[in-house]
Amino acid sequence: MERIEDLNAYQNAYGPDFKFNDENLATLDWYSSRMCADMRKNKVESVLSLGIGHRIVSQNISDEFSHNLKRHLILEGAKEIIENYKNTYNPPPQVEIRHTYFEEFQTDELFDAIEAGFVLEHVDDPAIVINHIKQFLKPSGKMYLAVPNARSLHRIIGHEAGMLDNYYKLSIHDLQLGHKRYFDLNSFTKFALDCGLKICNVEGIFLKPVTTDQLNQLNLDPRLWKSLLKVGVNFPDICNSIYMETTV
Repeated sequence: MERIEDLNAYQNAYGPDFKFNDENLATLDWYSSRMCADMRKNKVESVLSLGIGHRIVSQNISDEFSHNLKRHLILEGAKEIIENYKNTYNPPPQVEIRHTYFEEFQTDELFDAIEAGFVLEHVDDPAIVINHIKQFLKPSGKMYLAVPNARSLHRIIGHEAGMLDNYYKLSIHDLQLGHKRYFDLNSFTKFALDCGLKICNVEGIFLKPVTTDQLNQLNLDPRLWKSLLKVGVNFPDICNSIYMETTV
C-alpha cells in the first residue's frame, strides 16, 4: 500500500507529551461512552472502526461489549500506530486491525455499526470516505460520526477578542494532528445529508468557554470539567466537538 502522505509522521501528536492530550482523551472517552450507550440499545454485535487514534475508543468498545461483541474490525493507515497499539494493548480475539486506507477498504461483510469519530477532519476527501464506507453498514445499522467544531464557544469568544482572525483557520496543533479542515454544525449537517445519511441525533461534546491554557490556570474542580461535558450535550452548535448518530 503506497501513499504520498506519511501517516506515521503524526503519531507523536497522539502521545502524553502533546499539549492537548488530556483534553483529547476526555473528549474521546465521552464520545465513545455516548456511542456505546446507543449501541447497547441497538444490541450491536459487529463494529467497523475507522482508525485507532488514541486507542481509547477501541478499548472502550471492547470493555463495554466484552461478552456480546462478536466482531470488531479496525482500519488503520499508519503501520507504526498499529504496531504501537499491539505492543501496548492486548486486544481481545474479536478485534482485528487491518492496515488499509479507508477509501481502499473492501469486504463482503456488513456491520451493525460503523464509527468514524474524529476522522473526517483528517482525510483528503471526507465525502469519498463516507460514501465508500457506508456500503458496509447493515440496512438496520447506524453510523457514528464526530468532528471538532470551528465555532466552539472558546473560538467565538477568541474571535470577538481579536485573538482568532478566522474560525476555520488550522492552528499549529491542528496540523501536528494531521487535521485538514474544520466543520461547524451547519456544514457538518449538510455534509451528512449530502452523503445520503439520515441524522438521528446530534449532540455537543465539551462546552469549552476559553482556551485550554486558560482553563488550566483556573485549576477547576474535576466535577466542573465533567459538567462541561454533560452540559455540552445540548449545545452542539457551540461545543468544542460535534457528535452525530446516523443511518443510511
